[in-house]
Amino acid sequence: MKRSWIVILLVAAFGMILTACASGTAGAQAVDEVPTLVAQTLTAVSIEALQHPSPTPTLTATPAPTATPTPEPTPTWAYNPSGKVVAPILLYHHIAETEVPNRYYVSPAQFEAQMQWLFDHGYTAIPISLLVEALTKGAELPARPVVITFDDGDLDVYTNAFPIMQRFGQVGVFYLVAAWKDAKTVVPVENIQEMVAAGWEIGSHSMTHLDLTKNHSELSREIADSRKLLKDTFQVPVNTFAYPFGMIDPPSASKVIQAGYLAGMGLGVSYTHTLYDLYYLNRLEVRSDYTLEQFIALLPWK
Repeated sequence: MKRSWIVILLVAAFGMILTACASGTAGAQAVDEVPTLVAQTLTAVSIEALQHPSPTPTLTATPAPTATPTPEPTPTWAYNPSGKVVAPILLYHHIAETEVPNRYYVSPAQFEAQMQWLFDHGYTAIPISLLVEALTKGAELPARPVVITFDDGDLDVYTNAFPIMQRFGQVGVFYLVAAWKDAKTVVPVENIQEMVAAGWEIGSHSMTHLDLTKNHSELSREIADSRKLLKDTFQVPVNTFAYPFGMIDPPSASKVIQAGYLAGMGLGVSYTHTLYDLYYLNRLEVRSDYTLEQFIALLPWK
């Protein structure tokens, strides 16, 4: 099977990880069994996302829903060997009402219905660090793992998404644009620290949200410096990077690896992840116009 440029990068990046695995054949088997989706996401999904960047319409304040879910049954956990993980990674931006139709604004009512469905069908939200650990080394995972991610750091994620997810016992991953940390439209530092204390993880979404493929001279600042700024601000690990607009090329992927990130987050259409997707993990965008049935169609377990 023909390898893309990113596969060549990744062989060098995690060769030592594969050597440390209990079974020396796990990585090779993953290569043969599961095709890499990187090329598809670069040409189709990523370009489409770049051509339609998210505008910033006026938000309408929405009170947090008050429904209380029934107690969650204890999920069954089992060891997942390295090389392959089945777990949808959902991507959201805003959880808020908006007067102007916008694909990036999922209403709180929609979001609560989606979280209720996940809860009712036995899904357990896990941090991205656990998915990466399972993929690279093997780890215990719940029967139906899901990773719930949010890009940009917008305030409505704290005011609307965070309390809903707390009621369902779910945690998320917040990808922050480092230079925006003091902006009035993003979650204040102390509230992000509250989310981290509740089990959320943070990652870098670059320094200023540039298209990295068109700004190679800024790669160190956007990728490496953003990681340092977030680590210094929040005093927590920052080990994953979400590419702005989902755009990636060899220099940007190489810089993410060099900067010490353990994984990169992209866009895509799959809930199956392999070692050769490690620096462009597929995320499934949840759009504002999705019905509950369309949301369910994104998921592996019905």
